[in-house]
Amino acid sequence: MTDSNRENEVQRTAQRYQKKAYASSYKQEYLDGWKLKNLRSRLIARAEIQAIKKAIEEVQLRGSVLDIPCGTGKLGRTLSSYPVSITAADISPEMMGLARDEYDPEKISDFIVCDAADLPLSSSSLDSIVCLRLTQRLPVEYRGRILAEFRRVARKYLVVSYSLRSPWHDLRNRFRWTYDRSNPTFFPASRSCVENELKEAGFEIIRIRAVLPMLSSQVIVTACVSAG
Repeated sequence: MTDSNRENEVQRTAQRYQKKAYASSYKQEYLDGWKLKNLRSRLIARAEIQAIKKAIEEVQLRGSVLDIPCGTGKLGRTLSSYPVSITAADISPEMMGLARDEYDPEKISDFIVCDAADLPLSSSSLDSIVCLRLTQRLPVEYRGRILAEFRRVARKYLVVSYSLRSPWHDLRNRFRWTYDRSNPTFFPASRSCVENELKEAGFEIIRIRAVLPMLSSQVIVTACVSAG
């Protein structure tokens, strides 16, 4: 994929999430009971939350937390169950509009519409950042910009999801794209790429957890801000 094509895909992804109909259908996918159509999305969503909980408990997450992209509030109730003050951020006002009721009002500090690569936050202003389902939508150069911003803002921890490359998941993604070109493009990364990206951004990996290996290529990475 050329630089121009990657730029277009990033813009297309951002525009897709800002459509009201897409935001509604996105939320419905993981909330709509156990209908067969949305079964895979619901199973993955449950596994994502369990992996996020393990990461949070492992580092005993406390203090101020940035949930970005907050989407339609998938992590709202989970994060609200911990002793934290939450700033929820997303590039899409439509997604955020559906997220507001998912957080405990006592735990929410602010809702911010912004680009993850340009956070309107002061350096070292938050303790931790939780970033679910963003990096797999972005090519490596965009991930680098965002991780640099996360390092600038976070004082302690980063919990971030990646799509981990494997022959099985590469084949599945190619099939999905061939069958339906409206599907968002995935940008999976090898394990060594994940390790290098986070190290270069100034994070030290604590643990990498698979979400649901046979159904999803997603992993949850727990990292801390490097001492150096």
